[in-house]
Parts: sequence; C-alpha cells; structure tokens
Amino acid sequence: MKKAALGASLALCLFSQFAHSSTLSIYVAAHADDWQLFMNPSAYNDVKNPSNKVVFLHFTAGDAGLGDGPLQHPKYIAREEGAKSAIRFMVNTQNGARGREESVSTVTVNDHTLERSAYSNTVSYFFRLPDGSGNGSGYNFTGYSSLEKLRNGDIDQLLSVDGADTFDGWKDLVWTIEQLIAEEAVGFSTIQIHAAETNIAEHGNHGDHSDHQAVSWLMQDIQTFSLKEHCFDFRFYQNYRTASLARNVSDSELIVNAGTWGVTTGSIADNYHSSTWDHGHNAWLTRMYRRELNTNTACQTRRNIAKDATITASSENNSTGQTADNTVDGVYSGYPTDYNITQKAEWASNREKSGAWIKYEWDESVTLDQITLYDRPNLVDHITGGEIVFHDGNNSTTLPFNQLSNNGFAVPVRFNSKQVNAVTIRVTSTSQRTANTGLAEVEMFSPFE
Repeated sequence: MKKAALGASLALCLFSQFAHSSTLSIYVAAHADDWQLFMNPSAYNDVKNPSNKVVFLHFTAGDAGLGDGPLQHPKYIAREEGAKSAIRFMVNTQNGARGREESVSTVTVNDHTLERSAYSNTVSYFFRLPDGSGNGSGYNFTGYSSLEKLRNGDIDQLLSVDGADTFDGWKDLVWTIEQLIAEEAVGFSTIQIHAAETNIAEHGNHGDHSDHQAVSWLMQDIQTFSLKEHCFDFRFYQNYRTASLARNVSDSELIVNAGTWGVTTGSIADNYHSSTWDHGHNAWLTRMYRRELNTNTACQTRRNIAKDATITASSENNSTGQTADNTVDGVYSGYPTDYNITQKAEWASNREKSGAWIKYEWDESVTLDQITLYDRPNLVDHITGGEIVFHDGNNSTTLPFNQLSNNGFAVPVRFNSKQVNAVTIRVTSTSQRTANTGLAEVEMFSPFE
C-alpha cells in the first residue's frame, strides 16, 4: 500500500484548530452541485457551527463529456467556482461575518497530489474525474470511462479531465480517500458521512445518477473494507426523485437553500457557462430527504456471525480446495492472486452459473440487519445479480441484490432487522464469461446495540 504524506505540520495545524471539536462532517458529492441541491440545509447547519469541521469532496468534473474543453473556459472550472462561492456564502451568513482569503495548499496523499482549499471551518477537494453519465456508460470525449466502471473492474485506470492525476484501479481511490479522511479526522471523535442513498430496494432513490451511487459506495467500501480505525455515522440522501415527493423544507430553510443555490448558479454564469437557475433544478430546493445510520459508537463491536453457521452449497470445487467454508475464513482473496495458496480462500462452484447457491444455518435463531458480499476477485467470474432468502422456520422472504463488485470489493446489503435461523444466497445472473460462480467472503451482522 502507498503511504499518505499530508505532512506533520498540516496534521498539527488541524489538531490545534479542531482538537476540541465533536464532529467532522464529510459531504460526498459526485458533482459540484450535488450537496447544494440534495443535502441542504444539512450542510448549512453543519457549517454554521464554528466548532464543526466540514469537508466537501467533489469527485467528478461534472463535465457532461466536455472534458477540459472548451479550453479557454472549461465547464468544470465554472462548476468548481460555483461550489466555492456557495461554501463562502454559507460561512459568511453568520452574524455579520467578514470575508477572508481562501487558503489553498497542495498536499500529497497516497502519492496523489491534491489541491486543498480551506475557508473558515470548511475544506474542499476537487478530483476532476470524468462525468460517467447517468447510466455509468461515460462519454466519447473522455474514453467512455466512469467511476462505476472503475469500481466494477471494467476499466483499470481513471484519468482526471485536466490530465493531472490518474487512479490505478478502485483500490487506489479507496486508499487515497481513506488516508485523506484519516488526516482530516485528527482530533475528532465523530465522523459523519453525507452521501447518496444506495439501499434502493429498501429505502428508494430510484433513477439516481451512476456517479452519485459510485461515490457513496466508495465511502461504504472504506468503512467496510479498509478504514478499520474509524467508524462513520452515515446520512443517506434521496436525490433526483425528491422532486416528486412532498415538500418538507420550511420557509426559513428554503431561504438558505435558495441563497446557496443562487450564488452557485451565479458563479457558473460568471465563468461563461449557462446558469442552472431553472424550474427543474429549483424544484429540489424545497425538499431534503435523508436516512440516518448511526454506527459511530458501535461499529467496532459488531461480530461476523456467519462464522457460527453450518455452511452448505449447491456445489464446490473440492479438487482445488475452493469450498463453501472458505467464505468465513476472514481472507478476502482468491484466484488468481498467489494461486497455490489463496485459491483455497474462496468458494467456487463446480461449473455453475445462475442457480448456484450457498446456505448458512444456525442452531438457534439470530437477528441480522446487514450482509456483506465479496465476489470472487478474478475479473472473469462475476455475479451480476442475486437474491438473499431469509428462512424463519417454515416461512421465508427474499431480498434481491444487484451486481457485485467484479474485483472482489465489499458490497454491503442493509435491511430492516430480521430474525432467522438460516440464510440462502442464490445467484440469479452472471457475466457471459463466468465459468465457476462463487464468493470470496460473506459477512453477516446483527443490529448495532
């Protein structure tokens, strides 16, 4: 793993300024206008508390396929200036606040050089990765690349639209954001993550943008797979679909939202691109729907109870040791890494595709609210759809899940708590190239106490 290098002086400065703070709030935006439209007035309320630190992570350029063109006035610059104006506006609405200079510095994280913009108690990063389009297919000008494709392993690199940075695979991006958060979190006991709702089956957010979903999964991958020393409280937001939901923003909150959005769109226009002050965008200002998942104080105590189960499968590859019980061995690897050793760290069916299943049974009933699935890490065998069957005596219920990450990263499936005595994970679709479907690891967790 590459090492982070924000620097001791920056870490000391962060600790000195925020050592007595209680909350670090991180707003995860695929595009530079997401948090203004879907996560306000939450962002405003966090910013207005001077003891909070609020970090805005803007992942894509929001370039809609333009890349770095037109060269004289790139669209991504206009959108970044809009976000910066909105942040300054929120800070400067506080009790006769006087404007100040934005502090811009260059930091190195996981061998990536990033620009860090600080203003009062806020910090902003802009990664300028290509807009992936609504369905994740990407655009011609930026090589049909997208965050979704990077996470699924369909591409192995993602180049920023200005050519300044390249992420070599999803793991590189995960490690970079993990280390960035670790540095920004110095002195904080609570970390709140504000991101798009991904549990669409249980909580909605239908028709969301692929980039919104990808960056939310990024934060969940960090929490579940990588950043073990920090626990996050998640705030999951509905996005596009809120325009059709009932208004739930008060008049005073609407003033905040309209002001924040107004300076955003005004700055975009000042930078030679069309203002997005229009009926379609403005409709979102009267709504903010979010779900809270408060895990911060408890996430270290949850135990993987899948390890207590008796495990059977529709078939196993016994000749290579790729048996069902390998899904609870705590090893997240498998073929082709270290072939002679880690092929035994996963479950591979015996030439099964759709229809393959693996079952976990307990002597006594257990309560679950999350199952985390890890696909086999090779890029040939890929589960593209499945279902989880919850067994409770003679009764059963089924919860579908979408494609797993093709390179073996964690995919958490969260649901309302269920009391069961067995769980079956059934594969319903695979990629065309799949030869032996299976799983590298399965984790099952009881609700937080």
